[in-house]
Amino acid sequence: MQLRYAVAIALMTMSVSSTNVTSMNNLNGWYPCSEHTFSNGEIPTGSVAQDAECAVYSAPLCYPGICETPEDVNPNVDIFVKRLPASVGNPGAASNVWLLQGGPGASSTGLEGLMVALHSKLEGAVNVYLMDHRGTGRSTLLDYKPPLLGPLSVLKLIRRKYPSARKTFKSNMGTLLPFL
Repeated sequence: MQLRYAVAIALMTMSVSSTNVTSMNNLNGWYPCSEHTFSNGEIPTGSVAQDAECAVYSAPLCYPGICETPEDVNPNVDIFVKRLPASVGNPGAASNVWLLQGGPGASSTGLEGLMVALHSKLEGAVNVYLMDHRGTGRSTLLDYKPPLLGPLSVLKLIRRKYPSARKTFKSNMGTLLPFL
């Protein structure tokens, strides 16, 4: 647990106030939300204290030079962000600490307790942020369905690309050879 605090403090020290740099056009606006999310992914409302703020940022699915978005796919994905703003001084001038979930496919809900503890430990002097990576939690699900290729289609493809493989197929596949 101490390592987490050390990493968070190191990040805070190196932090540059990115809040002012972020394009506000792609942010749906901050709204009050609970520090903790229910296990089913819902954010509690009503009698629960709503000291955190949540927002959804619209980010490109692909960046130039990295990948190209297919024409039939939405070029943007939603990224869920939660923050505990600095409660001491001006939150706009406070340092920012980002806690990022490290595992593939894990949302930020597992870090909410740490977010609250860190904010408290640093006496509310910093903004603490969490986010759900693309494809996790409350961010846009990334789903890829490859075209269906049955075993025989794959064999036909191999045969076309590597005609000399027919001899190997004959010795190993026997009765399937007529389908190739």
